[in-house]
Amino acid sequence: MASTGEPGSPGTPKHASKAGRSIALVAATATVSIALTSLVWWNVLQGREHYWQTLKSPLAGNNFLEVADGVDPMQTECREDKVVADIGTRLEDTVQVEMLYSNSCMGVWGRVTLLNGQPEGSVLAMRIYPADDPLSSRSQERTAENVNSLYTPLLIEPDVEARVCGIATLTVDDEVTELGPAMCI
Repeated sequence: MASTGEPGSPGTPKHASKAGRSIALVAATATVSIALTSLVWWNVLQGREHYWQTLKSPLAGNNFLEVADGVDPMQTECREDKVVADIGTRLEDTVQVEMLYSNSCMGVWGRVTLLNGQPEGSVLAMRIYPADDPLSSRSQERTAENVNSLYTPLLIEPDVEARVCGIATLTVDDEVTELGPAMCI
């Protein structure tokens, strides 16, 4: 169809100008939308990074529990310098018994581990106590069913001359086996 030259008819400069303005408006809107969306996402990601930084717990010493009798040694600074003070196998090398010591805490704890990897139906227990008072109220004990390993709570012994002993038991089918002799460090 040929242009008639009348204003507003297809092919006239005024009609082309309206189409051009519409395209320019759509392009400007898209550009502003993209810019704003990018800005929003950038802020979200920056905020998320800050959020995750606040959730991370630093491995600083102030996150440890205070050292005391009955405290979980893995929640204290004692774990940082622990040494195996005594170790032995029992029950035809199917169970390992250990006495652990931390010099910085002056703390002792025991650990018993099934070496056969078959904890189902068994009960492990370990008790540590001051050597000169096996029935002491300071004694620490832990018992658990169906586990491969367990450790006792801490027993703090600041007297470097004092000894701490530990004895473990294994129960299978209601038969209790004492994993002695006791270890004393």
